[in-house]
Amino acid sequence: MYCNFRRRIGTFPCVTKRQLALDESSVFPLASQVLLNDVFVDDVVTGAATLEDALKLQRELTGLCRAGTFELRKWTSNNSEFLSSISKEDLNQDDALILSSIDDDNSVKILGLQWNPKTDTFSYHVNIPSPKCTKRIMLSEISKIYDPLGFVSPITLLVKHLIQLLWISGVGWDEQPPQTICELWANFISEFSLIKNISLPRHILPSYKEVQIHGHTDNIHTFLIIAKTKVAPLKRISLPRLELCGAVLVAKLIGKVLITYGTILPFQNVYAWSDSSISLAWIRSPSHEWRTYVANRVTEITSRVPASQWRHVRSADNPADVASRGVLPSQLNQELWFSGPSWLKLSQRDWPVSHIDLQTNEERRKHTLVSQKEPQDLDFIEKFSSLSKLLRVVSMCFRFYHKCRKSKSFSTDQITVHETKFALHRVISLVQHDHFSDDILQIKNNKNCSNRLQKLKPFLDTTGILRVGGRIQNAKIPYDAKHQILLPKKHVFTNLLIDHFHKIHFHVGPQPPLREGSVVVLIDNSLPPLQWRLARVHQLHPGVNDVTRVVTVRLGNNTLVKQSVVKVCPLPIE
Repeated sequence: MYCNFRRRIGTFPCVTKRQLALDESSVFPLASQVLLNDVFVDDVVTGAATLEDALKLQRELTGLCRAGTFELRKWTSNNSEFLSSISKEDLNQDDALILSSIDDDNSVKILGLQWNPKTDTFSYHVNIPSPKCTKRIMLSEISKIYDPLGFVSPITLLVKHLIQLLWISGVGWDEQPPQTICELWANFISEFSLIKNISLPRHILPSYKEVQIHGHTDNIHTFLIIAKTKVAPLKRISLPRLELCGAVLVAKLIGKVLITYGTILPFQNVYAWSDSSISLAWIRSPSHEWRTYVANRVTEITSRVPASQWRHVRSADNPADVASRGVLPSQLNQELWFSGPSWLKLSQRDWPVSHIDLQTNEERRKHTLVSQKEPQDLDFIEKFSSLSKLLRVVSMCFRFYHKCRKSKSFSTDQITVHETKFALHRVISLVQHDHFSDDILQIKNNKNCSNRLQKLKPFLDTTGILRVGGRIQNAKIPYDAKHQILLPKKHVFTNLLIDHFHKIHFHVGPQPPLREGSVVVLIDNSLPPLQWRLARVHQLHPGVNDVTRVVTVRLGNNTLVKQSVVKVCPLPIE
C-alpha cells in the first residue's frame, strides 16, 4: 500500500530544514531522509509501501518537526485508513490538521499539478488564456503554463515555437503580430482546455520484477517519467546535427533519472532510442573520427549512456517524434506519448529488429596528407672546414641516435673506422640524392638516366651509392677504382673531399706513377733546380692504406737512401 502525505510546514529557511534533518538523523532516520530529499518549498511529498510504514513515517515526521518547533498543518493521503489512524493528540493541536477526505473528488495542488487522492492521478488545472493577440498578452499567458516534468511537452513545444516567431517578427509589446501567428494563437486557445482531460497515474510501478529505462530522443519513459524539449536555434543547423542535440538531451535526462531514482528502483537495463541512423552511426564510432561539433557531443553522450545501449526505432514508433514537431492538444497521441510503442511491453526478443546500415561519411574528419619533395638541407656541410671533422660530427650524431634507440652498444668512447666509413657513405648518399635525384629515380625504375650521365653507365650499388659503370668490371683492380663514386663537380662536399686527399698526400699534384726503376730528380731546396741530383727508384714503401709516401732511391755512387715522395720528382723520359 502506498501513502502520500502533503503537509504544509510553517515557512522557515531551507538551511534550517536541512540542519534540523542532519541534527536529528539518529533519532528520526526515516523522517530525516524525507526532509532532505522530498521537500519542495513548504510542501513535503513522500510515501511508503505499506500502511504500517506510512504511520511510522508520519510519527517520525511529526516528532522531527516538533523538535524544531515547527508544526505540520495539513495531511493528505490516497488511503482512508491512514487518515483515520492519525493520532488524536495531533488532532487536538491548535490550528488542527485539516484532513482532505478521499471520499470526494477534490484535487490538491502539488508541484504545479493537480493531484486527486481518490483516483491517485495527476491532472492539469486550466485557465483559458485571453484571446487578445499581442506580444505582451501572449508572453504573459504562456508563462502561466507550468509543466516541470514535461508531461505535455508536445504541446508546450508549440508554445515555445510561438515565442520564437514573436521575436523573429520584431513587433512591439502592444502591437498585433502577423496574421499567421495570430491564427496559431487562436487555434491554441481554442483547444487549450483539452489539457485538463489528460490524466496521469501517480504511482507508475505498483509491482515490478525488472525495471528498465528507455530513452527516446527528447523523452524518457517506461511509463512516462520525465520529458524535455527545446526549439531549434534560429541559426540554420543540419537535421542530423539537430538529431544529435536531441540525443545529448536524452542522455542528460537518463543521467538525471538514474541519480534521482537509482537508490529507490533497481534499474537492470538502460536503453536509448533514436530514429536518426546518422546520429546512431556517429554515436557508435570513436569520436575522433568526426568533426569538432559532432565529436564533442558524441563524447558527452557516450560518457552518460554507452554506445552499446543506443538502438534504432522507426519514426512511427518514436514518442519523441511527436514532441519534436509540436502539436495541438487534440492532435496528441496519448497512447504513444505516455506509454511508448506497444511492442515495448513485450519481451525483448519480440522487439522489432532494425536492419538499417549505420555507416555514414557525413561530418567525418578528413585527413589530407600533403607531400612536397624538398631538396635535402645540406647547409650543415658548409659549417665544416675539413672532411675529417665533418665525419666525426656525423658519426657522433649517429652514435647518439643508436643509444637513444638502444639498438647498438659501443665498447669505446672513440669513433671507430667503421663508424667513420658509415658516416662518409651517408653524406655521399645525401649529396647524390640532392644533385642527382632525377637520375637516381630513373635508375631505380629501370629507365635511362639523363644524357649527361648516360655515357658513364651509372648504377646503384648495394648501399644505394651512385657509381660509374662501364666495361672494366672484369679488370683486376680494386672495386672503388673500377666503379668510382659520382659527385657533383662544384659541390662544397666535393671540395672538402679533394682538399682532404690533397693534404694526406702532401699536395703532390698530378705526376707519373712511381715504379721501381723509375728515374727521378731529388728535390733539394738548398740548391738551384739545375743542381738537383738524379737517382733511380730502388724500392717502394706503401703504407697501411696502400699509399706510398716513402721510397728508397739509388744514387749515382750506388748509395741507397730513403726519401719522401714529396721530395721525389719523376722524369717523363721513359
